[in-house]
Amino acid sequence: MPLAKLVWRTAAALILLALTSTCSLFSPRDEGPWRYRIRVADADRWLLEVTAELRSTTPVRLETADNEVSASLVSVRDGLDRPLSFHDGSWLAQADIIAGGKIQYEVELGALLGSRRDIDRGLQQGDAILTSWASWLLRPTGASGDIPVEIVLDPEVPIAAGATRHGDGLLVRSRDLHRSIYLALGSVAQRRVSLPSHPSLGSGNSEVEIALMPGRLTTPFDGYVSWTQDLLELVCDLWGGFPVERALIVVLPSGRRRGVSFGKVLPSSVPTVCLWVGSRTREEDFRGEWQFLHELLHLGFPMTGDVAAWLDEGLATYQEPLLRARAGWMSEAALWEELTDNMPRGLRALERRGIANGRGIDDRYWGGALFCLLVDLEARRRTGGRKGIEDGIRQLISEDMRVIHRVRSLEKILQAIDRGIGEPIAQQLWAKYGAQGSDVGWSGLLEKLGVIRESRSVELRDDAEWSRWRRALLHRPSQG
Repeated sequence: MPLAKLVWRTAAALILLALTSTCSLFSPRDEGPWRYRIRVADADRWLLEVTAELRSTTPVRLETADNEVSASLVSVRDGLDRPLSFHDGSWLAQADIIAGGKIQYEVELGALLGSRRDIDRGLQQGDAILTSWASWLLRPTGASGDIPVEIVLDPEVPIAAGATRHGDGLLVRSRDLHRSIYLALGSVAQRRVSLPSHPSLGSGNSEVEIALMPGRLTTPFDGYVSWTQDLLELVCDLWGGFPVERALIVVLPSGRRRGVSFGKVLPSSVPTVCLWVGSRTREEDFRGEWQFLHELLHLGFPMTGDVAAWLDEGLATYQEPLLRARAGWMSEAALWEELTDNMPRGLRALERRGIANGRGIDDRYWGGALFCLLVDLEARRRTGGRKGIEDGIRQLISEDMRVIHRVRSLEKILQAIDRGIGEPIAQQLWAKYGAQGSDVGWSGLLEKLGVIRESRSVELRDDAEWSRWRRALLHRPSQG
């Protein structure tokens, strides 16, 4: 063999060997269980000392979900007090380091968050802090399996957490480490509410933890707890039980206004709902407030990504005022005043573009809500009032426990909804309004329902062709 050819083959083999070795850094054979110990070393600065006890037979790279934060970690060392090297957004630990069992580091959350109020990274409020551990908890690159992970917390610091309690700490799986699971640390008031679980979760109750961050509020915390329990009972009645085993609700006093200024639900291992509430909010404001109930309704629906966000948001937008009317917090006329004010904002998505091609908030929220109204009415009409769209959502929950954690295709979701109804209604309406626009006949629909819109009010006629199905919306289908 010519010398040049031999040299070339040798070089190629060495390059391949190097690449293989490098790849092993990103694909470690991780073994469990893992354990993280978190201690608050300085509460004024919210300086955390973190010790990670991991097991692996190969070198691993450790990362967080936020490269900027990962680079700012301090004193990242192994159990033998040797520093780890940082490169390309991750920390490299050799096999003998991991075999020794420990990685130690510090993170100063106070300096990291500063005055920012970025909920995805966290925020500081008074002498408490709300943080997503995904931004600062080092984990092996690519960790996504089912390895048990114990999070041992500082017993001296009160905590509310979006994860399952386990003794003095938390128990999650390795796949949960990259999720935005929240920890509320410090002066956080807490209450727990027990609710009947959905039958798909087995017998027993679900637990919802309610945490109040520091701040001035006109209404005592117990008033928020009572309000929360009322809303949770509404959604339990809608779904036939709470759809997840645990949930965390974080109330953040914010500003001097009244009502909820913003809400967000996070599909972490324990779903977390964050609410920004004005300091002047009073108990009489609760029943007219829509955002909290809207966020809670997301807990019973699977993740769909951007492809079908219109259905997720649309369903919550549609069912929220319906539930307030069922609870007697608004009249049927007030319900239809709200619907006739807002549903036309979704007509463009269904009639001109097709809802799959919708753009902006109106198309997503009110286009989706209009689609859900059409499904609900048609389901009640075809089944003689025995079924409605909520039967389809109950079917979704029954077929897929912990439904909010899993991304599902629109096709499978619509099929499950139709199985719950017993008629292929959702799929038929998707075929009509999904990819291209089609006339909804909104004015004619209102006439059939007996909804007469005046300039500033609504008149309801009970002798209209579909007035029976309009009235039935105020009840569960079996009660219609």
